[in-house]
Amino acid sequence: MCDVTIAAVVLLVHALKKGIFVMFNNTFDQLVVFGSACTDIVRTNTMRLPEGQLLEWWKQISGDAARLYEKNYVAFSALNQLLVYWRESCHETAEVAGGSGLRVAVGAASALRSHHNPLPVVFYGLVGDDDAAKIIRAKMAEFSVTDHAETTRLISTARSLVVNVAEGFEKRTITFVYQGANEMLETIQLAKHQTITAKTLFYVNTSQPAATIVRAIEIAKAKGAFVVLGCSKPEKLAPYMADLLPKVDGLIMNSDELTRLANIMNIPMDDWRHATAQLARTQGQRFVIVTHGKFGLSAHDPHNTHNPYHAEPAMTVPHVVSSIGAGDRAAGEFLAALAEGKDFVAALRAMVRGGAKQCLLHGELAPLPRDEDVWGSGQDTPPMAGGQGSAWHRPVRTLS
Repeated sequence: MCDVTIAAVVLLVHALKKGIFVMFNNTFDQLVVFGSACTDIVRTNTMRLPEGQLLEWWKQISGDAARLYEKNYVAFSALNQLLVYWRESCHETAEVAGGSGLRVAVGAASALRSHHNPLPVVFYGLVGDDDAAKIIRAKMAEFSVTDHAETTRLISTARSLVVNVAEGFEKRTITFVYQGANEMLETIQLAKHQTITAKTLFYVNTSQPAATIVRAIEIAKAKGAFVVLGCSKPEKLAPYMADLLPKVDGLIMNSDELTRLANIMNIPMDDWRHATAQLARTQGQRFVIVTHGKFGLSAHDPHNTHNPYHAEPAMTVPHVVSSIGAGDRAAGEFLAALAEGKDFVAALRAMVRGGAKQCLLHGELAPLPRDEDVWGSGQDTPPMAGGQGSAWHRPVRTLS
């Protein structure tokens, strides 16, 4: 019996050294993501299309020669015509899994698996019965995301064309999005999901119809879940915001989205700290995280009465390949850290790290490189792009 015990101890020590068996003090027992999924058609090299050429294509398709926005919502036929032009000019393309909700889920699952943490990540969405859906499901299987995406034969899976353009010295990314099945996502299956409890970390973004988002939050909150809203389209939720905010435990958005949400809530945007603090304490208490791109992020945690304000500067990377998906990857890293029981500041730092390393990829959903492969093994802390607190001191842009 003694020999058996010794053998068991030896095996346990070996497993711990290999990272096979690790004890976790997870705050939550699962992360549930309710959101959008699509496929992105991307160029696999770093060449950029002249913006004038893209505008000419768009004029031929739509008859509209107006300026293109960073994100343009188009019909299925228009997207297909753009793809014809695109593939004629560029043969190095790939169709990869994407969509804000899926990116967050895969990003969180990737972070957890890199820590050998088996905490389940569950994705709810809607896809068509087509090849694009197969790409999405394969990506979830690759990262061990529990697939609760429903299939519809009424409409195709959402798709987007991602075009890197240049006009003179100005470079930017323009995306054409066909919403597809994301516009039909409902909460029927979510309501039936019996395992959502007070130990569930629940994330929802705003790519779905407004009524669906509201209902999803209501269902999750009724089951006692901790709810985080990725508020990328605050205007969509404007009629519901007064009733919705008390049900939300956390908000994640960028600085432009904060400005628009503050306008909806009649919050003065004269100062970042004041605006985030007021939003965090309006009709309840919730953390508010605001990303500022190269300036890093700022956050307000009303539960920290000693020092509720925090700013985390951006981390520099050797070269930026693409910023596509960086915000969603950052959110996934933050949620994974939160689920694991890390404190708020540590979770924010994981968020900045994840967003920076995603910029080294071509926008695809893939495991992130290790810190030592990006910044070298001799550095305890990766280099920062700006001084501590730089995000709070950005000039405030108000709506005209």
